[in-house]
Amino acid sequence: MTIISGTKYNVTPTYSAEELVITTYQPPVSIAASLVPAIALDSRALFLKLFTSRFASYARTVGSAKWRQLSQFHQLSDEEVISSISKESKAYRALNVHQTESFLLLQFKAEDRNADRETWEKINAALQSVGLAGRKLFQVSESSTYQAFVYFSKAASILPLSKGLTNHLVQAGVTNVEVLKPGNQFILPLQEGYRWMNNAVLPVIARHEMTEDMALNFFMGEVTKAICCPDQLLEHFKDFLAAEAKREIMEIVPDDAASQNGKAKRKERRLKVLP
Repeated sequence: MTIISGTKYNVTPTYSAEELVITTYQPPVSIAASLVPAIALDSRALFLKLFTSRFASYARTVGSAKWRQLSQFHQLSDEEVISSISKESKAYRALNVHQTESFLLLQFKAEDRNADRETWEKINAALQSVGLAGRKLFQVSESSTYQAFVYFSKAASILPLSKGLTNHLVQAGVTNVEVLKPGNQFILPLQEGYRWMNNAVLPVIARHEMTEDMALNFFMGEVTKAICCPDQLLEHFKDFLAAEAKREIMEIVPDDAASQNGKAKRKERRLKVLP
């Protein structure tokens, strides 16, 4: 079964020449303009729509290693999010994965180039086996965490998808990759040091080499290039998820035989999650 966009989820519609203008800015001399994918949608609006779960976020000063959690009642505004990806930003932001999102995020820690390349090759092979080819690799900053997004055609419940994909990766021998679940934190893309990587896990371009508009256009173009239907993805994991659900079973749990009347209390059914 193919999950990558096909007839139903076509991501390459036809646009007029006027609509295919990427940006009024010119790319750096060292970077070919062809590296930046042409998408006709508003990349800034897409970026803000992608990262909508902004309560209880985290922040730290650029150059500091200490994160602090913001109030659970404070929702980052669009202006705060866009400001954080500016080259002049003094605040570094991290968000939480919500119960419902329009993406899955895979992360793994940097080790060395050979190990990182081997990990990415294994991830790619495992993703391709469930129809998730075409994922792009990013890095939060040099020698830091790698990120890969699975973009959905619609918002979906993240927990079962995360469980299913995690199990699939483990079965494929990929044990050092985290598929983020609701409540997990991740560093917001396009901030200071963010990098685009190729399949050999070599840097292609870094955030500081591009204008803000170009960075947004490049990032959203790469993330949305391959769209996945979450319902079809769940079909791949249904047997595993069904087995997971059976772990929560009804058990007969007897109480103490003694009671105030000398009679044994009636056995009760309790919902118990088995280890």
